Amino acid sequence: MLNNWFGRGKANTYAKNDQGFKYHPTADLNQITEFLQQHQKAKRRIIRLPIPGDPNHAYAIQVLPDEMYDMWELLRSQAETFHMWPVLHVSWNQYSLGWENAIKKDDIFNRNPFECEISKQPQHPRTIMAGVDPSHVQLLVNHYDGRYSANLSENLAYLLDNMVLSDGLKKQARHLVDQGHITSFVGLTKWMIDQEEVKNQPTRDLKEQATYLSWFEPDNEHYALILLPVEHSWEALAYMRFHGTEGGGSAAVVSMLKHWHDQYGAELVSHYGTMLQLKSQRKPATLEAALQLSLEHEAVAESTTVTPGVTVIEHAQILQHKNRWFLHQAV
Repeated sequence: MLNNWFGRGKANTYAKNDQGFKYHPTADLNQITEFLQQHQKAKRRIIRLPIPGDPNHAYAIQVLPDEMYDMWELLRSQAETFHMWPVLHVSWNQYSLGWENAIKKDDIFNRNPFECEISKQPQHPRTIMAGVDPSHVQLLVNHYDGRYSANLSENLAYLLDNMVLSDGLKKQARHLVDQGHITSFVGLTKWMIDQEEVKNQPTRDLKEQATYLSWFEPDNEHYALILLPVEHSWEALAYMRFHGTEGGGSAAVVSMLKHWHDQYGAELVSHYGTMLQLKSQRKPATLEAALQLSLEHEAVAESTTVTPGVTVIEHAQILQHKNRWFLHQAV
């Protein structure tokens, strides 16, 4: 577990966690309603969602599947004005509950339904944000590398079985691992992408293989656009739980999302509990940069590639051509 990598800190209660933090006043219900009316989106149910210990509220706006991305873009354009970030949310509760009851029953701001946090004490979002640190990015990758390096021969076999490589390159890779010249999984992947055979020949057809990154769109579920009292998308996971925070805690994953925003302009669009969907403004410029991003994706949500049977190297190759990311960490 990542408990060895990330400090637990003091167990704080919600009431004491916002000391020294300057809260920005967010848009109120009337402002949001008026804005939607101006853009012919008036017939939308809106409910206020209290956040424990926070002077601001979140809001949930009812959206339909065929309009949800347009609605996200519309409210994204007002993030700096409203001081609120939009995130698409789906309720997995019974559809018969009705939209409002289903969204309220989700208890969106409950942080520990899957015991995803290191600390089992209540954590205010501002406490999580105070723990954001760029060093968490490499710590997450290091922990991932440690787990995969512990079974390096087995993970090498998986790479070789799932990539189109010459027998000569496969033999060379096995020799380097067997003789102890390569001792880590990350080191192995970096060596492999440096080989001309891998650089010049994609392992599978990119268009066919990239379908695993298609954004998930559930059927017959209640959708909401959640407006959170933050201006930046990476802060959303300080409020909304994600199963991929297990072990490392939310501060580490928030740090990773901020890193992706700084590097690629990545913004969180949808959050479906075990799934995150992001849109990036920039793609990795080199295969080396794409591999680093691929390793970071796996460090946060390895089900993204494990479930469809895609290697971390294939994921890197595909990321050079995609600006929509789909991350999944199964429960």
